[in-house]
Parts: sequence; structure tokens; C-alpha cells
Amino acid sequence: MTIAPLDLRARAADAAAVQSVALGPVSPDRVAVYARHTVHPGFRAFGAFDTSDGEDKLVGFAYGAACRSGQWWFDQISPSLRAAGYGPWIADAYAVTELHVRPEYHGQGLGLTLLTTLLSGVGNPTALLSTYDGETRARRLYRGLGFVDLITGFRFGTSSQGYALMAAPLPLAVRQADPARSA
Repeated sequence: MTIAPLDLRARAADAAAVQSVALGPVSPDRVAVYARHTVHPGFRAFGAFDTSDGEDKLVGFAYGAACRSGQWWFDQISPSLRAAGYGPWIADAYAVTELHVRPEYHGQGLGLTLLTTLLSGVGNPTALLSTYDGETRARRLYRGLGFVDLITGFRFGTSSQGYALMAAPLPLAVRQADPARSA
């Protein structure tokens, strides 16, 4: 496996396929959404590539950008976070917008490596993300890196799914991957 910068515009269809396998079908406009995100301040993207068959098969990816007013996600979460007293967490925060790994590649430390690579060297004081509100593998990963729940049971206007809004101070409290799982 190789972790490397990802040209999200060029590999948007591959990224949408990874996200679809990881979470279920994605909306047809997903590729356009990715393109819009690439122009956000501080945008960074990394991919996990399986090169075992001689090709660069995208098997996971993560991207994010600085949180700013006018960005859909930030505008959705910021009123609730401010109302709950979490304004300091969102001031000059970096958003982990997407992090997905194909299920057949779980347990190899790819999510950990993608997330820590994405957030390494980011100059923002905090990182924010949203994830399904349940005891998932992703949520355990985030907690292991110092992310804490700010709001649980959050609902975006486009979904009835409950989410946890999580934050961590940067730099992350990086832990080592379990060598038995990354072999």
C-alpha cells in the first residue's frame, strides 16, 4: 500500500466508488461536490493506493480544508456548536471532510495513516469532523487520536441519520498502528 497526495479532481470517480462501497450509494452529484471542495482554503487530499497488480487502485482517501462561513458543512454545524458553547472549537478549525476505506482493506491501518497524514502539518489549532453516531470502527479510531464528542445525535438537513460532531486539538495525539493489524 502507498499513501500519497491525491488529485481529487482527476480521481473523483474512483473516490466516489470508494465512498459508495464504504457507506452505500452516493448521490449522482458527488463528483461535482468533490470539485467544489478542492477550491476551499487549505484543501488537502491523500489516497491509499494498492499497487500490487501494477496499477494505482484507489482503496481509500481522505481530504479536508479550513472551515469557513459559506461552506455547506460548516454552515450546518456551526450554529449548534456555538449554541452548545463550543465556539472556541470551531474558530479557525480544519475540517476532515471525507475519510473512507474500502471494507476489504479495513484493519490495515489505512484510515489511521490517511487521517494523520491529512492533519500532519496543518496550521489550524483544531480539527472537526462528523461521523455516524454509533460505536463504529471509525469512531474508535477518532477517539484514539484525541477526538472528543461535542454533539451527538446531530441531524443534517439532508438526512435522518444521526451524527456525532467531534473535535481534536492539533497536532493530533498520534498513536502507533497495531503492528499485528498492519502486516
